[in-house]
Parts: sequence; structure tokens; C-alpha cells
Amino acid sequence: MIGVSNLKKKVISLFKKNWKYCLLVILVLSIILVIKNINKRHYDIEDYNSNIQLKNDGSIGVSTRVQYNIHGKYDLLVIPQALPKDVDTINNVEVYEIKNNKQVLLKKGTNADISKEAKMNAGKYFVTSDLAETNTKVKVRIYQPVENERVTYKLTYNVPNAIINYGNSNISELNWNILSNWGHKFSNIDITFDLPKKNPQILRAWVRGTTNGKITTSKKNGKVNFNLNSLSENKSLHLRLICSKDLFAYNTNNMFKTPIPTESSIARYEYKNSDKVKRNSKIKYTGKYISITILLIVMTIMGIFSWRVLSRNLVLSNYLKFTKYSFDIPNISVKYVRSILFPKRKPNRNVYAAYIVDLINKGDLVLNPLRTKNYQTIYDYELQVKDEQFIENNRLNTLLFSNLTSDNKIKLSEIEETVNLMKISEVTETYKQWQGKIKEEVDNLFKLEHKRNLKGYFTKKWLIYWTLFNLVGVILFFIVSKWLGIIIATILIVNDISLIYIFINVYKYKPEIFIELRRLKILYRSLRNIEKLELNDVGDENFWEKLLPYAIALNMGERTNRKLYQLYSESNIFMKDSILYIGDFAEKIGEIFIRLDLNSETLNIKK
Repeated sequence: MIGVSNLKKKVISLFKKNWKYCLLVILVLSIILVIKNINKRHYDIEDYNSNIQLKNDGSIGVSTRVQYNIHGKYDLLVIPQALPKDVDTINNVEVYEIKNNKQVLLKKGTNADISKEAKMNAGKYFVTSDLAETNTKVKVRIYQPVENERVTYKLTYNVPNAIINYGNSNISELNWNILSNWGHKFSNIDITFDLPKKNPQILRAWVRGTTNGKITTSKKNGKVNFNLNSLSENKSLHLRLICSKDLFAYNTNNMFKTPIPTESSIARYEYKNSDKVKRNSKIKYTGKYISITILLIVMTIMGIFSWRVLSRNLVLSNYLKFTKYSFDIPNISVKYVRSILFPKRKPNRNVYAAYIVDLINKGDLVLNPLRTKNYQTIYDYELQVKDEQFIENNRLNTLLFSNLTSDNKIKLSEIEETVNLMKISEVTETYKQWQGKIKEEVDNLFKLEHKRNLKGYFTKKWLIYWTLFNLVGVILFFIVSKWLGIIIATILIVNDISLIYIFINVYKYKPEIFIELRRLKILYRSLRNIEKLELNDVGDENFWEKLLPYAIALNMGERTNRKLYQLYSESNIFMKDSILYIGDFAEKIGEIFIRLDLNSETLNIKK
């Protein structure tokens, strides 16, 4: 940056010292450019007048007068003549130079005597076919030295088979690129077509290549006239003229087309392909795509603002995040998972077994397997109650653990005996109360203390953005193409469904509860696909203790225990002894409660 600053200072200083010389150099260069531009040779066509005679044998006679305004020096002028459609020959070509209203016929040269030096060809004209570009064009080359003057030439020739008779229609046609690739500007274009007869039944004409010309048809006079004030260089004029076929009785140039051309079908085609319609269509589509682009930008901005305003009060990722498999343990008691996932189902024996196993893992209960003398077989299990509130807070626990020893121990077989010896109706009624209490606790877990104030989330500002987003999307849907419309409709539907989903969950749950619910649903989906569990998902020896109660509560304990045992066996992770028998313990508790589940359902049926 320092170097640039110093250079700038030096340039300014140099200019101040020699400003007169700098201005002189600029002035000289400007004069040179002006002179060069003035001396650049070019020419324009100031007047183009053409008269075309349509003859009854299908040929046309062309007489064209062209006035050039020459700037510079030319030894050669070229008159390109495009021929009517499907025609490749012309005859009787004559070129006249018009001076002082007098016509002087120029000498026609042949390709054999044409000289490479233009001066040797002076006063002659040559007709050459331009087959390199198209086989329907000829060039008339006029060798006449001219310099900074106006010159006028008249060109006459005949074109055989220029008119097409449609054999299966009542129409004849002249289809002609009448001005094509001259490469120079035109002024005062006047073209007249004379028919063989007056008052034809059909007479229509169209010109493509400009929107400014005026075309008039006169059936009465049997004429078609086209006037145009100017035509820019490299532009073409295409003429299509149709008239009654009976005007060309001696024409042998017949053509059969399918479908059969009619006046109305040709008129429709020419209208659709007219310059005015194309221009309007281009403007329309340009405007349409500009509008679409603007609307897409507006839609995107409104969508971003809508989500940003909503995100200020809600962490949207918590509501829209989707995880297929995860074994993260939710912060929801294992007693509630069945009732949450299956609201119409009551807590069952598996829930109670999971509840006991969860207490064992937390240390509120201690489980000791009772083995035979050779320590090979477990014949019973002994539970020791560490937290007496476990019994006091639950009437079912009070009933089942009524035979505790002085050191708060009881065998699993004693619990089973208690269930078998007591009146089954009393145990069943207590079991039903336990089920009802869990159901009530689940309802209270999700019960809101008051209605959520949704206005705090769905503000007026957000509603404006959301409305504009959908309004712009609907407008776009009706004006864009089919596939883009499908994409926009999909965006709108996904956006609105996701917002409805968020609205429902915001209304029903506190955000922290919703997150735990989602984690629970993901865990349930993962347990159903427990075979996908991999060693790196296990983590440490405590993973099994955390996961197994939830698997037991959802009746997937056996599969989960088997998969975890397999992974622990294949790894270096320390495997606790309890993993060998805790699943069996949970299964035996479930067997004790089978009768209670059945009796509970029987009582419901009787009621």
C-alpha cells in the first residue's frame, strides 16, 4: 500500500510539471481517432424500391431500384438476392446504372473472364451462386469505381417456379426471404407485388423481421404493398403471400402437404410467429421470470424471518430434530414408559419388574441370588430393602413385602407365596390401584398448570412473515412451470405441517418434557432394532444397568439382555455378575404377576 501511495504522488507531481504536454498528447490522439473514424469507409442503402410481378405460370419478374450512399472508395458493390423457398435459379438478369434519370445497361461478365484485379472488371456485373451459405441465394457483383457519392442501380430478373400451388388445397403461396444478410442499413423500403388478375378470392400477406412496417393488400387492384422507413443491418425481411390457386393456371410447381394448408391455418401460424407476438411474448416471459425471481427471493426472506422470529422463543431444532437410532436414556421414570408410549394400555407385570430392577440398579433394593452348594444353580433370589419409603409410598409394595425379616430381607419365593395364599381379589384390587396410580402420575406429568400463552411464541410479527411466505408461495405455484410448482408446493406443505407439529407440541408439553418424550420414542425404536446396537454404543459397564429396565418395561428385556451379553463378552468392558442373572430375576417377577394381569382384565370385563 505504501508503494502504491508513493507512485500516485509521483504521477500527480509529474502531471503538474508537464500538464501542457499531456493535454497536447491527448488532443492529438483525439484528432487521430476522429479522422480515422471519418475516413472509415461504409455505405447505406437510402432507397430500396422493388416491384414484383406474379405471373400465371408461377414465375415472378423482379425489378428493384437501389440507391447507395457511399462513404469512402469502393471498386465493387454486391447485391445479395435471396430466392423464394425451394428455388435455386434465376434468369434474364440485367443491371442498369441510373444517372440523371437515365438508365445505362451495364455489361454482363462471365465467371470465365472475371479478373482478380477489380479495375479490369470495371463497368461489368457478374452473377454468382453463393452455395457456401445456402443454395437459394445469388450475388450480383457490380464492378464500378465509386467514391463518396450517391449511386443508383436497377436490377431486373425472372425467377421460375417461385409460386407453389398446393395440389390438395385452393391456395397458392410465395414464400420469400426478400431481404437477407446485406450487412448494411436500409431506409425507405417500398415493395409492391402485382397479381396476374384483379379481384382474387383469396389474398393475404405477412412480413416477418420487423414490427414497424406497414403492409396493405388490395383485392380490387390485385396488389400487395409493404412500406418500411428503416431496417438495421444484419436484419432480414421474410414475406409470405397466399392467394387463390386459380390465378396460376399454368403453374406446374405443385406440392401436396399433410395436413392440407388452409387460409386460416396459415394465418394462425404467421400470427404466432409474427415479430410483434414474439416481442410481446419475450417481454411477457422476461417479466414473468423477473417476477418469479423476485417472488422466490421474497419467499425465501419471509421464510427465514418467520423461522428466526419463532426461534427467538423456541429452540426449533428440539422440535424438528430427527434421530433414527439412539440408546440415550431419557429422563423419564421407567414406570411411565409403557403408559406414555401406549396411552390405551395399562402398566403390566413387565412394568413392575422393570421398576424393581431400576430400584436395584439405584441401590434402593439389593438383590442376592441364592445358589446351591456347588454354586452352579440359582434356586431363589433374596431382596433387601434399603429405603423403607419404597414400601410406605406404595400399597402394592406393602402387600407384597409384608413378610420382611428384621433386616428387611425377603425371598422372591415368599413374595410368590404371598400372592398365592392371600385372597386373589384383594391382591388384584391392590394391583389395579397401583395401575391407576401410575396412570394418574403419567397424566400429572404432562398436565400443564395453566394454558400455554401461545401469543408469546406466535407473535404478530411472526404471523405477518408466515402469511406473506405462504401467499407468495401460492402465487408462485400458479405462475411457474409444473416441476417448480411441485417443489414450491412441497416446501409450503412441509413448512406448514412442521409448524402445525410444533404448535401442537408447544400447546401440549413444556419444551423440556417434549425433548424427553422424543428421546423415549427414539429409544423405543432403537430397542425394536436392538440387533443394530454396536460395541461403540455400549460405552461402559453401567450402560447395561441403565438400558435393561427400559427394555424390560417394553417387553424387550430378553432380546436386549442377550445382545448386551454378547457385546460384553466380545469386548474388554468389565461385565458385572448381575448381568448373568438380572434378566432371569425380572422374568420370574413377571411370572408371578401373570395371574394379576389376567385377573385385572377379567375384572374390567365384568364391570
